[in-house]
Amino acid sequence: MAASAMIGAGLQLANTALQARNAETDNREESQQLAERGAHEATEIRRDNQRARAKQRVAMLKGGVTDSGSPTDTLLDLTQEGERDAHWAQLGYDQAARAKEREARRARRSGVLDQLTTFNSLGGNLLQMQKRGEFK
Repeated sequence: MAASAMIGAGLQLANTALQARNAETDNREESQQLAERGAHEATEIRRDNQRARAKQRVAMLKGGVTDSGSPTDTLLDLTQEGERDAHWAQLGYDQAARAKEREARRARRSGVLDQLTTFNSLGGNLLQMQKRGEFK
């Protein structure tokens, strides 16, 4: 009886540790994917913004506009707005990635705490069994 209880507790401990490790791995992978998605989206926004600026630059040059004055100020504003859009898009994904990293750390800590609790309970059970004379 005592051996089966100890084996059961050991299997439960191993299962809890494995689940915590899997949760940590999953969260870390999701975090990495979010960071990559954010970088990709920011790159796409920047690329689209460059295309739009190039089209406007060509249109202005065809119209005989020089490199100074209001149309070029408009281009500068568009460049800054596009860069801001890319920054905010990436920031959103970065925050989500950091949240997943925190979940991964929390899962790992939870697994460690569960292991410590199980070890503590196993030690208590062993002491009780020893007092009853079931375990020597």
